[in-house]
Parts: sequence; structure tokens; C-alpha cells
Amino acid sequence: MEEISMTEKKYSLSLFEQIELHEELPPQEYIWRSITPGSLGFIYGPSKSGKTTFCENLGMSIAYGSKDYFGGKIENEEPCRVLFISMEEYWRQRTERNKKQISKFDVPEELHDNYVVVNEDFPRIFIGSDELKSRLHEIIDEVEPKVVFIDSMTRMATKDIEDSTVSGEIGVALRELANENEVAIVVIHHTHKMNGKAITIDCLAGSRVLAQEADYMIGINRTESGIRYYKEVTTRYAQEKEDVIVFDIDENQWLRPINEIPEDTALKINKKDGRQNPDKFEPILSVLKEAYTTNTTLTKQELVDKLDGKLGSSSTYDYLNELEDDGKITNKRGIISLNP
Repeated sequence: MEEISMTEKKYSLSLFEQIELHEELPPQEYIWRSITPGSLGFIYGPSKSGKTTFCENLGMSIAYGSKDYFGGKIENEEPCRVLFISMEEYWRQRTERNKKQISKFDVPEELHDNYVVVNEDFPRIFIGSDELKSRLHEIIDEVEPKVVFIDSMTRMATKDIEDSTVSGEIGVALRELANENEVAIVVIHHTHKMNGKAITIDCLAGSRVLAQEADYMIGINRTESGIRYYKEVTTRYAQEKEDVIVFDIDENQWLRPINEIPEDTALKINKKDGRQNPDKFEPILSVLKEAYTTNTTLTKQELVDKLDGKLGSSSTYDYLNELEDDGKITNKRGIISLNP
């Protein structure tokens, strides 16, 4: 078989050639944690959790020369231009909040143009991915930012964003924009109400196809008792933090980290006194643990009878359904057992 010369190769190169090419380039540049030039990521969570405020704080920190934000180093050698595309909120309400936020900085005149927002002529919703890409190209060419925040994903289509075809087309369009312009694109996205559950990849609308395009996914959650926390759900090129960062928001609309704790603990904190709420599942789990250690079986009715006086039958049935959905118990032919 005739050997193919290197010059005849159209779509391939050897690993050694790739390493050589890589070493000729400057080191990978990082902006903040997993955010790099050309990256695409999602900041997502339920309504009123603090997603937009988190992104505004981060954007201003990058634009106005902060050395760090939220415990992570801002790695730009100098401040860079940031574009914030808000398509959800009326501009006067947003400006009132931004006015409070910017009071943290003594911004020199040469940095006044570093944090840029779109005006009221910018579209608030897009008919399809082609129009989305065209308009975003236009504003990126106009502003020449290094980082773009988009609020929010649901405004990028007139169709159901949970439709995999719709979210897939948008994800590909955003990925191409990030690569072609060497700009970091950070997209704010919503979840349904979390109802006290942990925030995961599956909470993101269109998660399966969007996760394929994402370099990182950051969750901002608010628990049933009002506790807010930050979670690194997944990153492509780094190790996620195991714990979540609990935070509050001060009078100037800045996120203030409080502590780092396991997510399960954050979900159980009672906001009034800072203590953990009692685990509503504990009576059920306690009975099932005893059955597991003694190698006995329990039907649903037997479990209800054992919990008489601690839990009503309707609550027991509801909690059993939740535990089964979470994969903590198994209901096989009417026999309830603990998943060890």
C-alpha cells in the first residue's frame, strides 16, 4: 500500500505534531475559574436565586480590575471589556441595581467603557438560531468584548427551549460564536422550582444537548428556607469543588460568601436560627435501616403501621414516593427496602 505523505493529509495529524503545535502557542489563558477565552458555560438555577446578580458582580469585577471574585482569582493581566446582554429585565430597574453595585469601585475614566450593556433597540427574543447568531455577531463586533453574559437562554427562541432540537441548535450557534470570536460566553438559564432538591445537570432545561456544548455548568440555588448557595456542577477541564458556597446578598447587591459546606447540609439549614432542619425522611429511613440490619422485609402497609404516631399515612406515602424518585429506596412487588 502506498504511503500517504503528510502534505496529502486533509483532516488529520499525528499526536506528536499536535503536541508540537500546542507547545508553540502561549499557555492557556484563564479569566476566572473555568471561564477562558472561547469557552461556553451556563449559570443556572431557580427564579430569585441570585443568578443575574452573581453574573453582574463577576462581570464588573473582570471589567474594573478586581483581583478576585467569590474566592476565585481573576487571572486577566489587566481589566478587559465585558458585554452584558439583558433581554428579560426593564432597563431602569436593572440600572438602579447596577448603580448600587458599581459604587463598590472607584472606576478610572479609562475604564468607563469596560462594562457595556445593550440598549432598548436590541432584540428581546429571536426567531431562530440564524437570527440569534447574526445579531450576536453584530453586537460582539460592535463592542469587541472578552466576556459576554446573556440573560437568558429562554429568550433565545420563540419555541420550547426544552425541545432538544431547539436547545441543540442554540447550543451549537453559541459554541460557534465563542470559538470564532475567541470570546467567553456565559449564559444565564432557568430551572423549575427545586422544591428542596440538590441542583444537578438534569435540572437544566435542555440539559442533555446543552451539556455537550458546555465547558462548565454552575448552579445557583435557593433552598425552601431561603438559603442561597453556589455549586460547581461540572467543568470540562478542572476538578469541581466538592462543597457548595453558601452566600447572602448585601445592601449594594453584592454576593457575600458565608461558608463552604456539603450540599446536603445547605439544603437542611433553617434560615431563622442557622441550624439544620430535621430530616423529614428520618423516621422512615430509621425503620428501614433497622429492617436492613436485621434482614427483615416490610410491606408499605407494615411500614405505615410502624410509623403510626410519628407520621400520618398520607405523609408516609408521599415521602416514600420522593425517596424512591431519589433512588434511596426500592419498592419491588410491594416490598420496601433501603438502597445501601
